[in-house]
This record gives sequence, structure tokens and C-alpha cells, in this order.
Amino acid sequence: MLRRFALAALLALVATGAHAASVTFNNVANSVNRGGVHSGFYSLTIDSAMLLAMCDSRYSQVSPPINWTADVLTYTDIQSGAVGKFNSPSTAATLAKYSQAGWLFSQVATLAPNDYSGQADIQEAIWKIMTPAYALIGASATPGTSPPPAAPTTASTGPP
Repeated sequence: MLRRFALAALLALVATGAHAASVTFNNVANSVNRGGVHSGFYSLTIDSAMLLAMCDSRYSQVSPPINWTADVLTYTDIQSGAVGKFNSPSTAATLAKYSQAGWLFSQVATLAPNDYSGQADIQEAIWKIMTPAYALIGASATPGTSPPPAAPTTASTGPP
């Protein structure tokens, strides 16, 4: 089953400085199907730590289980000029996208733990910030249904 994930979600979840990490995308966890794409939390293993994470790229695709090596960057790293997926080149506008996405990621903590639709709404809002052409689907899609089968994708050694 085709899943979407981008490592930049780690900006909001990892508090260490820039370093290379081994990442495994395990499954879609409690995410919600939004028009054939799961939105919300995904299950990852980073180095040896399991955690739930969200992505910021609607169009990056992976199928579990998949492993890659990724650069883990903090918010401070990005704001200081480190290049991430959506800020090459680093400009005031691209830095603002990361600031907006970071604030939205922080809002997940204000939701009830089982508010999967609310988590998916935040995920979609982040996709819209990072890819303005993305058309929001919202809660009109059916929760808990699987997306249609799709062709497998190829993974690289960098973040998807």
C-alpha cells in the first residue's frame, strides 16, 4: 500500500542538532484516509527510537517497511540557513513556511489523543502550506479506509 511521508516532520519532533539518522517508515498508525492518502500520524523508527510523526509533503511516497538515511534538522538549523526540502534556496518566504508548519505541528497537542480527524486536518493544512497547489480534502473522506493499490515507488538514500 502506498503511503506518503517526508522527513521534515522531524523538525517538530526531534530536539537534537543536525545529524544523519537511520529512518524506518513502519506503517500509517492512526492516520485517516483523505482521498486515497493517509493524513495524520505515521509510525517511524528513527535510529532505534519508535515514534509517531507527521509529514509535510503530500507528494513524497513510500511503502512500509522502508529504510533510508536522513539529515535530522531542528527548527533552529533551518532558521539559521540549513537547507531543508522546502527551502532551497533559503529565503524569508521559505523560512516562513517552516515557521507556519511548526506552529501547526504544535497544535496537535491541543487535540484529544483520539481526534484522528483533527490530526489529519492539521496534516493537510501543512501540506497546503508547503505545496500551495494541493487541494484540501478535509473530513469529507472516509476515516479508516484503505487507499486504492498503487504502483510501488523507489526509495533513495536521502529523505523521500
